[in-house]
Amino acid sequence: MNSVIPPAPEAESKVEQIVASLHAQRDKAARFLSNYQARLKRVEGALEQHLRQMQDQSAALSIASQSPSADEELRRSHEMALDELRDLKAKYAELQSQYDEARAALKPAPAAAPSSGKKLDWEAEKNRILAALEMDSDDDPRPQGERRETVNSGEATENILAEKDRQIEELRRQLNQQHNAAKIEAERLAAMEQAIDDESLGKERQQLEVLRKEWEEKLRQAEIELSMERAKLARREAELNERAKACPEQSPSENQPQKTSGQPPESTGNRWLSRLGLTEADWTYRKRR
Repeated sequence: MNSVIPPAPEAESKVEQIVASLHAQRDKAARFLSNYQARLKRVEGALEQHLRQMQDQSAALSIASQSPSADEELRRSHEMALDELRDLKAKYAELQSQYDEARAALKPAPAAAPSSGKKLDWEAEKNRILAALEMDSDDDPRPQGERRETVNSGEATENILAEKDRQIEELRRQLNQQHNAAKIEAERLAAMEQAIDDESLGKERQQLEVLRKEWEEKLRQAEIELSMERAKLARREAELNERAKACPEQSPSENQPQKTSGQPPESTGNRWLSRLGLTEADWTYRKRR
């Protein structure tokens, strides 16, 4: 049966130093885990934000994309990015679980019994302190490996998030390029339609202008011909008047020709027209003028 031996002053002082060192290491580990928890929360918020952005990006791509092959490629890229984000969330949950386990392992140990007369099971306290030292010692490779893995996991998460940001920017750039290309194509088609319309209207205008010039030329030619006919008729009328004035007056007996059987008598006006070399139709036209 183990006997209870009161600790010596030097042993008690050493125990207090060890306990203080353990408390300091515990506080340091608690601060580290608290900072890492805040970092994990930031990572979780960034993951959720990226997930929402990529969902919005996917909806925009499904609406704006016009090329089936490009749309399929972008959709596959988006699905791959979503899968990787889900993996990151699972990894985050695993890190959170590890954090909770480490937090539970760092619960404050019962304080060492003071040296105020209370008896202490020295062997049990020594074993507990040594076990705690073995768990928290920097020389133990297992806790250091776990902490290193945790830090590396956080760095890997940041690298993956940076890669996701780059992929999202690339998808956004491709979307902007497709949108700009579609806009340029629409403007080009509109310009072509406008040019075709302008060309058709230009041809119609040219044809109308040619017809207008032709009819104007015909009208001028007709006016010239009409003016020439008028001048010709005016000269002829003047000649007739001069001839009428120059002819001597004749008696009716002289002017009347002998009647022949079978011919009607010719009027005086017709005889004058015959002398002047005109017909009755010419004289009628002159009187109308």
